[in-house]
Amino acid sequence: MKYVEIIGSPGSGKTTLLRTLGKTHHSSSCWEVEEKLKHKRLTGRIIKVVKRHLGIKEAKSADYKFLEHGLPRLFAENNQPFFDYCWDNIKTSYIDSWAAIRASKMLYLSTTIVSNVEKMTKEKIFVVDEGFLHRLFHIHPIALYDHHSNNDAMKSDVDAFLNLVPLPKAAIYIDTPPEAILDRRIVRSRRLYSQIKNQQKKPTKNPKNIIAEYNRNKYFLEKLRNKGLPVLTVSGLEDPKINALALTEFLESIAPKLLNLGELCKPKTESA
Repeated sequence: MKYVEIIGSPGSGKTTLLRTLGKTHHSSSCWEVEEKLKHKRLTGRIIKVVKRHLGIKEAKSADYKFLEHGLPRLFAENNQPFFDYCWDNIKTSYIDSWAAIRASKMLYLSTTIVSNVEKMTKEKIFVVDEGFLHRLFHIHPIALYDHHSNNDAMKSDVDAFLNLVPLPKAAIYIDTPPEAILDRRIVRSRRLYSQIKNQQKKPTKNPKNIIAEYNRNKYFLEKLRNKGLPVLTVSGLEDPKINALALTEFLESIAPKLLNLGELCKPKTESA
């Protein structure tokens, strides 16, 4: 399984970096940005499920059953211990039923992406932004912790997650300050509520949760490095084009070793 994952808190700029990389550099002889790996239909499905749970519009029963019951079957075929761990935590972590289904959808998305990478015959490293590492944010929502007394519980959950999660070959961490993430999430929430036409619900975000999430990221990165995973850190406030350039240099430095090549990667001509 040869892929590297862009990670960071939701709202840190992962998708923006991936898209910028695809537009400005796209690929080399050793690595490739493969946005087609995403299961595009899932976005539409999850909006239908949200509408169904809010009583706004009836979603097709097949969509609901797929998200609620299809995930266990899919995971059982790939990584049973990891599936059991994720599914048990999803069922106990969320009071909000649609949030639990959304977490399930995100797990299915990651499974689809990684499964497609495994099927690729190209001897390349694929860059993704929705791999399994990022699912920590959905399996263990930070709001569950008492940030003053449960630091040990948080670390224990991170350790348990990392002992089971399939690891990529490397990670790119987008380090974005909590205040910037807060602003971006509020904008994103307003956009979502606009999509589901529920203007009476006002999006709110807890700054303490985002700060705690940021601190957890630091511990998460430390554990990844302890496992020997190459990690590149870029600033979420930097121009995405500059971060994309740093990412290409990182990929070209690690790819020959990961692919057992005796030569450096050769960049392809940049797209206009």
